[in-house]
Amino acid sequence: RQQVIDTVDIVPYYGPYKIYIIKDAQLLNDNGQNALLKTLEEPPEYALFFLLTDNYDRLLDTIKSRCMKLRMEPLDQEIIIRELGKSGAEKALIEENAALSKGNLGLAKSLTEDEEKAALKNETLKALKNLSNLDALEIFQFAADLDKLDGAQVLSYMQMWYRDLALVKNNAGDGRLYFEKEKAVLR
Repeated sequence: RQQVIDTVDIVPYYGPYKIYIIKDAQLLNDNGQNALLKTLEEPPEYALFFLLTDNYDRLLDTIKSRCMKLRMEPLDQEIIIRELGKSGAEKALIEENAALSKGNLGLAKSLTEDEEKAALKNETLKALKNLSNLDALEIFQFAADLDKLDGAQVLSYMQMWYRDLALVKNNAGDGRLYFEKEKAVLR
């Protein structure tokens, strides 16, 4: 916040625009959004601001009224598969990660290339496959461990798993599963 406010009046060194990208803008509290408000009300002609959010409703109305909403749609799975194919990873992994990314190329690449992200996915799947064999204490331990992990991503995997499970149980999961290679386990 302070960096934007302190540097917005400095003319760009190269090119006609100075571009600010504020990722996860919905996480700014009211004070943070209000601090940006004056800058958004009277921006220099060379300044462009991109407030990225996955929860538009969490932005203040005064911020929303000064912005143009651009909705970004998820990428087609075939585009993601084609891009991941350049990594040299195995086809099954590429297809699974493309499905799990829900159209987010950055997430698909990190699932394919980042060992920590891959480990998180694998550990979550391992826990979900064995959930029926766990006792209550082990289930609570798994839930407590979410604080140490990327809990939002783990919950996203769990949501996809149970969606696949419901499709398989209702014989509607042919070719539309996130975890296609786990179909036997889901059955």
